[in-house]
Amino acid sequence: MGPGNSSSLSRTLRDLRRRKVFRVAGAYAVTAWLIVEASSEILPRFFEADWVITLIVILALAGFPVSLVLAWMFDITQDGVVRTRAVKRRSDEVHRMSRRGIDFVIIGVLLAIVVYLLNTPRDAVQPDGEQSIAVLPFVDLSQDQDQEYFSDGISEQLLNSLVAVDGLRVAARTSSFAFKGKNEDIRKIGEELNVATLLEGSVRKDGNKLRITAQLINVEDGFHLWSQTFDKEMKDIFAIQEEISSAIVDALKLTLIGEEPTRLAAGSPNIEAYELYLLGRHHWHTRTPEDLEKALVLFEAAVASDPEYALAYTGIADSYLFLDLYSDLPREESIRQAKAAVAKALELDDRLAEAYASLGLLRMHSSELTAAELALRKAIELQPNSSMAHMWLGSVYMDTSRLGLGHKEYREAYMIDPLHPVVRLNLSQALAAMGRDEEAAKHLQFWGTQNPDSAKGEMYMAYLDLTYGRIDKAVERMHLALAIEPENADVHFMLAQAYATLGDFAGAESWMSKGLALQETDDSGEMTKHSNYRFDYHFARGEFDAMERLAADRLGELPNWRTAALDHKQRVSLVWPGASSILAGDYAEGIEILGRAFEKSHSPMGMEPESVLAVQGLRAYAYKKLGQPAKAAEILDRSVEFALAAREEGWATPGVSSALAVVYACQERFDEALAELNSAVDQGWRNYWFTVNSPVTKDLESHSEYQRTMARIKEDLDLMLNRVREREATARGEIGSDDWRLAVTEQAGQ
Repeated sequence: MGPGNSSSLSRTLRDLRRRKVFRVAGAYAVTAWLIVEASSEILPRFFEADWVITLIVILALAGFPVSLVLAWMFDITQDGVVRTRAVKRRSDEVHRMSRRGIDFVIIGVLLAIVVYLLNTPRDAVQPDGEQSIAVLPFVDLSQDQDQEYFSDGISEQLLNSLVAVDGLRVAARTSSFAFKGKNEDIRKIGEELNVATLLEGSVRKDGNKLRITAQLINVEDGFHLWSQTFDKEMKDIFAIQEEISSAIVDALKLTLIGEEPTRLAAGSPNIEAYELYLLGRHHWHTRTPEDLEKALVLFEAAVASDPEYALAYTGIADSYLFLDLYSDLPREESIRQAKAAVAKALELDDRLAEAYASLGLLRMHSSELTAAELALRKAIELQPNSSMAHMWLGSVYMDTSRLGLGHKEYREAYMIDPLHPVVRLNLSQALAAMGRDEEAAKHLQFWGTQNPDSAKGEMYMAYLDLTYGRIDKAVERMHLALAIEPENADVHFMLAQAYATLGDFAGAESWMSKGLALQETDDSGEMTKHSNYRFDYHFARGEFDAMERLAADRLGELPNWRTAALDHKQRVSLVWPGASSILAGDYAEGIEILGRAFEKSHSPMGMEPESVLAVQGLRAYAYKKLGQPAKAAEILDRSVEFALAAREEGWATPGVSSALAVVYACQERFDEALAELNSAVDQGWRNYWFTVNSPVTKDLESHSEYQRTMARIKEDLDLMLNRVREREATARGEIGSDDWRLAVTEQAGQ
């Protein structure tokens, strides 16, 4: 390189420095990297669409050369933006203004992103493009209008065939069938189901003759992309479905990857077995005890007609497992029958996604959560659009404290099946655990509108209000629940818990007495369904002797609890008896009981982190009382690790902060304990009486900040109690009466 070239390069470098190009490049690179990194962490919490993050990366890369060109050409001065050559070199003011301008640009970009995120509805279903479809229930046009189950079955089997197409997103049955019999606008249906195309049609069956008409509609403009009529004999029904599915795929201009699995190929059923299966699924989807019994009879008839029909065996398994949930069928019997049916389905077709989903559900009922996870992941691998497999897998993750994964699976189920009430219910529970209670409430409200005759909608909302400290709102919702189901014992027990939290123990006792009169024992005859409410109630009142009596009753149902092999539900059932013994001063007995409860894990499956932390704090307290500080320290250290890991997973309820405060108090880390307690109160935690009565927090009582915090809670509870009393009096027309508790008791007895 010659002298001239060297001089030219030096001038160029000086010009680049003078024009702030290097500074702008560095600032832009750092800012862009921060934005991309923040987006990759923040945006998935709001929606799942990967294209948003990809777009941000592309814009960041595209903006880099633009920023360099602008830095070369312009400077920011006190006179405004000017061409660089018109500015005096090395002006301090230019340097300051240039730096200030860069700061403004960075701040502006960040503010724009924040505004965008705040104005983007959370958990909104995002459009996925043109390759999406919903199969609406086909209309029965048969002369006697008696083939509805058959037309529904045709729709469902077409849906299942399309699910197998790679690259095509298919709305789930529950959501698409929500529009059955409704003359809704095409655009509204597409918007609610988040699809670009709709398949609708009709079925006319006359003896052995069958006419199926199908048409594919573009949601955006209502234009018919494709339509066709198929006239066939009943014996050709499977060929008809395959023909229609292939025609739709061609219309959508998709390319199938690999061999398309055919849902109906499993077992090559005869027509009679197929019709029985369709009618069985028609009843199974309603999920009432009566319809589940009918479904089971029909699936068994299908198997009798065609013993090689694998799908019919999955129907038998699903019916038995749901009868366990929705009826009084003993769990042992449901598991035994379902196990045989699933085994037969897999023997006939080991590539059947429905069989693996049934296997996953069976493993969940058997408390074999690792095996359940593997089976459900296999079902999703074979059929990614299975909303039930995603939802059940989410439940497995939730039961093993993996909230992040649980929320992700629930979200996936929601994207596939946005109108399914149970999907929305489960998603709401995950959101509530993540501290997103307003979003959770929206999904619960949807559940309530879909189940207006059930008290559970108001009960779920009441529980959410209790969790976030809106006790008066919770009481109001429970009264609405009682208006729907006056004899619901759970509502009475929840009211007892709410009144105890408010400090009105006379009112709590009234509701508790009524609940006890209504309660029933569970089918296994082991322990009452509502004893956990009673433990809560007596704890709030500081009645530890009563808790110990309840604990003795529960342990009496597990006479060999010290030596017998226990499943995870039995281990969880030991938690309250162990805690009760410690509260009553029997530390050795409490430690032994809790040792069985926690023998396989620091956190038994199904227990929320806040419950785990509270109980582990009691264990550590008992070890301290027995003169074993090293053992107590070990438990507390593991508890802090567990709490921090739970927060990493997304757990963010007020109870987590309050329970961690208990752990820190046991460690004598009082400043951190008070900080966590105040954080819990800010989030809505209001369990004043549980804290006052717990021996674990006694060491905090001497701290003035603790006293102020507890006074703040008590004042808030008193205000809510006054509002409850006013509402009760207004509702009963008892304003001015001194005996308002009598009015509440009378209402409970109606």
